[in-house]
Amino acid sequence: MSLDDGHILIGERRSIDKTGLEKISRRVFFSSYQAAVTGAYNEVDQTYDDALFVGAQAQGDEAGNWIAQFDYEKVSGDSNDSDDIGLVEELDFSMSQNPVQSSPNFSKMVTAYGWDTAQKAFPQSLPDGTASPVYGTTDFLSYTCVYRQTKTVSELPSDLFENIGTIIGDPPFKKLEDPAMGDDRTWLYLAPKISTRGNAFQIVQEWMLSGTGGWLEAIYSKDSLSVLEVSAN
Repeated sequence: MSLDDGHILIGERRSIDKTGLEKISRRVFFSSYQAAVTGAYNEVDQTYDDALFVGAQAQGDEAGNWIAQFDYEKVSGDSNDSDDIGLVEELDFSMSQNPVQSSPNFSKMVTAYGWDTAQKAFPQSLPDGTASPVYGTTDFLSYTCVYRQTKTVSELPSDLFENIGTIIGDPPFKKLEDPAMGDDRTWLYLAPKISTRGNAFQIVQEWMLSGTGGWLEAIYSKDSLSVLEVSAN
């Protein structure tokens, strides 16, 4: 029994990833490679079960027939607010070197070991003449962090671009906990990253943790940025 070009074969596959992106694959019969190429191009901008066609691949057999796989993508379900499907959270930690003067323990170190204000350095010796254990120290290691959310949505949120580059007092943590809870560090909302996935959008939003003392309010607060924009105009 011969099949017509474009005949849909059994064996449809579906998957849903952690961001809420649903992928659908259909197997399609073609009698030649050229027919498979033409069929794939004809499927561009077409949808199946509300999922947009995103690409194809095919494999031929000894008889010259080709079985193509047509791939489609869409947002799974009606909502992206599920605790388990539709959102991936990450805390991306890293270490950085900072001037020792910015250490939260700097005042205690000065009390214990002294500080040469002219040289802006710890003195070589302690008052009793013994060698200072912190002499030559100019910086210290501290951790920083980026909190990241990745999700797939059918439409871009209207407030996605609001407050970019401003201090956010309470990032929208879901399952993860704020590592800066209880101290004086603050978060800065970074520019989002957006990519299209089928008929959906994949959004990556990030918030960067400050050092000790928080981001400078005079520069990064929403009110300060509004003043700077008005002044520039």
